[in-house]
Amino acid sequence: MKRGVELSSHTNNNKRIISGITLIILIASFFVVIHFGYDLTYGTDQMLESSLNSARLEAKDSAGQVSSTLGILSDASQSISADLSYGEMKEGDIEERLFEAINSNSDIFGVGVAYEKGAYETYADNSHSQDLYAPTYSRKEGEPQLFQASYDYTIRSDETSDGPNTEWYHRALAEGGGWNEPYFGTRSNRCIVEYSIPFTSAYATRKEITPAGVVYASYSLDEFRNIICSLELGETGYAFIISKNGDIISHPINDYVCKNVADISKNDGVFKQITIDTSPGTTNTVYETESGNKLWVFYEGIPETDWVLGVVLKDEEVLHQMNQDKYNQKIYFSLGIVAFLVSFSILGFTRNGINTRSLWKIAIIFSILCLIEIGFIWNLAMDTTVSENADDIIIYDEAGLESSLENSYLNEMNDLNKDYMDSVIRIPTGIFIQSLEFSSGNDVIVTGYVWQKHTEGVNDDYVQGVIFPESETTNVIYKAYEKENVTGWYFETTLREQFDYITYPFDVETVWIRLWSNSFENNVILVPDLESYDSIIAELKPGIEKDFVLEGWELQRSYFSYKVNEYDTNFGIDEYNHQGNPDLYFNIEMKRDIVTPFITYMVPLLLIALLIFIALFTEIKVDSDPTEILKYSASLMLVLMIAHVSLRDNISASGIIYLEYFYIIMYLVVLVVSLDALLFTSDRKIPLVNYENNVIAKMAYWPAIMILVLLITLKAFY
Repeated sequence: MKRGVELSSHTNNNKRIISGITLIILIASFFVVIHFGYDLTYGTDQMLESSLNSARLEAKDSAGQVSSTLGILSDASQSISADLSYGEMKEGDIEERLFEAINSNSDIFGVGVAYEKGAYETYADNSHSQDLYAPTYSRKEGEPQLFQASYDYTIRSDETSDGPNTEWYHRALAEGGGWNEPYFGTRSNRCIVEYSIPFTSAYATRKEITPAGVVYASYSLDEFRNIICSLELGETGYAFIISKNGDIISHPINDYVCKNVADISKNDGVFKQITIDTSPGTTNTVYETESGNKLWVFYEGIPETDWVLGVVLKDEEVLHQMNQDKYNQKIYFSLGIVAFLVSFSILGFTRNGINTRSLWKIAIIFSILCLIEIGFIWNLAMDTTVSENADDIIIYDEAGLESSLENSYLNEMNDLNKDYMDSVIRIPTGIFIQSLEFSSGNDVIVTGYVWQKHTEGVNDDYVQGVIFPESETTNVIYKAYEKENVTGWYFETTLREQFDYITYPFDVETVWIRLWSNSFENNVILVPDLESYDSIIAELKPGIEKDFVLEGWELQRSYFSYKVNEYDTNFGIDEYNHQGNPDLYFNIEMKRDIVTPFITYMVPLLLIALLIFIALFTEIKVDSDPTEILKYSASLMLVLMIAHVSLRDNISASGIIYLEYFYIIMYLVVLVVSLDALLFTSDRKIPLVNYENNVIAKMAYWPAIMILVLLITLKAFY
């Protein structure tokens, strides 16, 4: 009697411990569900605002960086002006001081002093009263050189005339120190932006309030692009600067620089939308009809100037972190629901005590909930756009094209060398894919057309076709057509590429076609011929045959991209110099059709799991032959291994792919069930195995498999 009381007390203690732990899990999972459910329902706006605030802060920081760099120019001008005005510098030392200023900072393009007529003390006598003195140090081929005024800057220029711009001089005399509108320098033969400030004479005989001249320092807008390109605006973002009068000081498209916003907006609808409101602190959204992208435009005033910095970021760049957070929140939310329902079912079914019937119910509910969670994660993974290679720069539009090239040169050379960039021969290249077929796990047969445009006297000597570096065999490539400014070739090639099958059969793969110029030995870069496509919206699959059929795959999108590849050879060409030139890629993104692999691999695995489960119910304690159990297990193991090997042969993947874990789990299941069967049919009395005819193994079978599958699913997709 005393023994029975002790057992009953022990059972009640276990029940209380299990109930207490389950209740804690129930309460914790409830709060998890409430927290992430609220975030998913109402937190989207907050996450969006947080992402936009981060982008605004990025734009503000960028404006600060630009202002800091511009401060070098204004500080140099103000210092020279102050020294001249207060007599700290003799007029005879001006040229030496100018050389020191330009030589000490490689960013400065030019620095000079321009005196009023007769204001220079040496020219004060009547014979030189109309002479000008304006020494200027300006860079020529990177080296400072001294120049004197070649025109009369004291005569105000007419905006309608083609003569030299003198507004830099007259604005400073009238308004004081400040930044001038960009203009085309006649001597430098390039667009420049300039800071100018007046100074007064320090000589006793000339202590007058009126200025004696102007000190000025300038940036070449070509070098000014270095400043803009150094801003960290993500992979797809770019920046531009507009002056108070609407002149474009900097823009990725070089043809826009030194022109007015109104003139550019006539032919560029997107730029027109972007510049509708350029007030500092404003945020605009623009939809590109050509690329289908949503653009976020942030405007920030540049301190100490009347200019505004515009930062343009693609929607996916701004919302990337928000989308990743939402993906994670959905997984947390669904796991919280599973934990809550499992805990609730445990408390409900064990309220009157723990017995075999209640444990069966809990095991069934747990297995079903895990299966639903696995399916939910599969669906979530298939609906999520694949993340591109971090080294790839996707080309969405012309501005993005120019920005990506500038960033490429800047990253490789730490400077936008104008002479080198001008020497690069650009060849607009397009591609149209007619068919694509996987001949093996790593080999893709591609057919289609590729064309190149040429301009007489510019690149016509270098349009000689393309090379496919990844080509294992090129069966066909011949000139298909040739018109006035374009040549096209038909090709059929087999590309060998390494694909990432780690999440097979729920993988999204990208077939990439790298294009090299046939004029390999020359400094040639291929640029995507965007204007030859009706649309470059990636989801509309530009460059792909409309009736394109690819068995076992669903096409998602196509796009051009750039990637800088490092080569440790000059290919035997002594003068070979492709520093900073990225390689052009055409990418075809596709999602696998899971029906075929599901039927081929998943269904047989499920059937084997069912057979093993049925075998658990057919174990007979009396007169069982252990060798029969081993034979049955060996036959199942052989079937699994053959299917596993077939999977590896078909996929040719490196590492362990997602589906392979199912086979590994089934290997463990066969071994564990075989061991359990041997122990159960042996003469040894093992309470855990012999309890109610091995019911523990039967109840734990599906929950154990489901929890293992759920864990590897989280590992693969989270």
